[in-house]
Amino acid sequence: MLSHGTSLIDYEWIEIQIESISSLFASSKFFNTFEGMIPVLVFDLDNTLIMRDQAMIRCIEDQFRKELSQFQNTLILEKDNHGHSDRIKFTSWLKDFLDLSESAHNIWNIISKSIFKYTYLNPGITDLMGVIDSRFKLAILTNGGIQNQQSKIQFFNLNQYFEQNHIFISQAIGYDKPDQRAFQKVEQVIGKDHNYLMIGDHFKNDIQPASELGWQTFHIQHQDGSQIEDLLQLILSIDGRV
Repeated sequence: MLSHGTSLIDYEWIEIQIESISSLFASSKFFNTFEGMIPVLVFDLDNTLIMRDQAMIRCIEDQFRKELSQFQNTLILEKDNHGHSDRIKFTSWLKDFLDLSESAHNIWNIISKSIFKYTYLNPGITDLMGVIDSRFKLAILTNGGIQNQQSKIQFFNLNQYFEQNHIFISQAIGYDKPDQRAFQKVEQVIGKDHNYLMIGDHFKNDIQPASELGWQTFHIQHQDGSQIEDLLQLILSIDGRV
């Protein structure tokens, strides 16, 4: 059961969709079409499996005892660029913007060690994985530091869906997205003879390089669970198998 919280997401509708796909996967007619080659679903982590943008705001407010205005929130998220901007440049700017006493490096150390406590799971997608994890190979391909990203993965118990050798963190593999060698590393470990679907929120880092390698892609553009039906349909239509 999905956690309702205070979101305006239509959880009842999402759960109906989850039940629908579960029934379809259970039918032998559908499942038999996947004999042989097993599709691989590759997920980005931040703002795909877990929601980090608002976590950044909550982390800054709590850790540095600041009450941020909407204007400050907007500007911080713009400078943060969903976690894709240079971290020290960002915290150097943040130090001046919020008049923080800590050094830029210390600010980043504080944020990187605590932000996972403020993140939350993307509604719908993780429940979806609970349905499909035995029928697909699943992987994570994420930019970031090993300690920071592993902390998030462990905090949300995502290890239950992803084998450890199918978790690819840029610091560990030596390549940052959008470098195609990051995606090729996934192929090298899991095998090239699979159909790959990249699911991510960043067009330049996730979608474009995966598409150029011949992977199918799904662009997460909304953080409210509203794209779950489209994602379900794409998963079901891999290689026209519906």
